[in-house]
Formats: sequence, structure tokens, C-alpha cells
Amino acid sequence: MAACERLRDRVAVVTGAGSGIGLATVRRLAAERARVVAIDVDGPRLAAVAKVGAGLTIDSRANDFKAVKKQVQAQAQAWGVAPHGWKIFECSGSAGGQETAFGLLTYASTLMVIGFTLAKTELRLSNVMAFDATIQGTWGCRPDLYPDAVRLVTDGKITLKPFIERHPMSHLNDLLREGSHARRPVLIPDFEG
Repeated sequence: MAACERLRDRVAVVTGAGSGIGLATVRRLAAERARVVAIDVDGPRLAAVAKVGAGLTIDSRANDFKAVKKQVQAQAQAWGVAPHGWKIFECSGSAGGQETAFGLLTYASTLMVIGFTLAKTELRLSNVMAFDATIQGTWGCRPDLYPDAVRLVTDGKITLKPFIERHPMSHLNDLLREGSHARRPVLIPDFEG
């Protein structure tokens, strides 16, 4: 609980906020009343995360990196929170998203790398030392945290219905051909009566 209290005094930045994991991250942070900045390249997805708790959304395709950083700094000041110690969650799984997340490191900040990409990026690792920052990777939610995540849903702090759509399993191939979806497809068994 103390960690959540501290989070309210810090900026929480999510790059790739419109991805499935990015949206889940924004919603989790908002449920803990964090000050969330959502960064993505997709306007409609940014509009969706604004509805679930992002206090500031930034289209990184429409802004160069310096403009993005200035917007985050200005929002931190407007919120009256520290200009350092940001919690940054990289969820895009893209080289550009990773570079943006790394570039947002501030003094005593933490970068959680969640998104996966095979693309390579060039980063100045000395920034981690100079900012006394921490970078950590995670492959997924630890099983001991599942009960807390489920409780957020059952307590109504996180709603799922607006973000999922149900499809019969027999439509799997159609869904795969369609590619990207605005809402997360959930497959349900086909029952023949």
C-alpha cells in the first residue's frame, strides 16, 4: 500500500499506451490513482486511454522527442509532483517506444521494459548511472500478484466490457485475417444445440 501512496506523488509514463498491455498498464496505474501520462502513435487508442485514467495523452508521431519530454515535464509541474523519480513503463515493443521511454529517464526514475521487440536500439547506458536510475524487465505478471489484479476487476476499479468483444471460436481464422482490432477479441466455444 505504501508503494501505491508514493506512486500518487510521481509521474507514471506509459509508452505504447494503446497496445493491449499498455492499456492494461494505464488502467492499473489509474486504479491506484497514479498521475498517468500515456504516449502512443495512434490517436483513437490515445482517446480510449484518456477515458480510463490517463491525465495526459501524447501522440508521439505528431511531436518530436523534445516536445514530448517538455509536455511531460509541464504536466508534472501542473500536477505539483516531482520533476524526478518518474515511473516509466515501456509497453510498445518497438524501437521508437523504447528510445522514447529511455530518453524520459530522470533522476531516480525507474524504467520497466514490458513490450518486446527484436529490433535493436542505440542507447547511452551511462544515463542510467548519471541519473541514478533503474531499468528492469518483466516477462509478465508474477502469479502471486494475480489475486490483486483479479480483485481490481471484481471490485469494479477496472472494467473489462468496453475493451473486449466476444467471438465464437469458429471465427478464429476470420479474426486472424482481419489483423488489428479496436477491442481485444475473446473466443468463446461454439455450442451446437
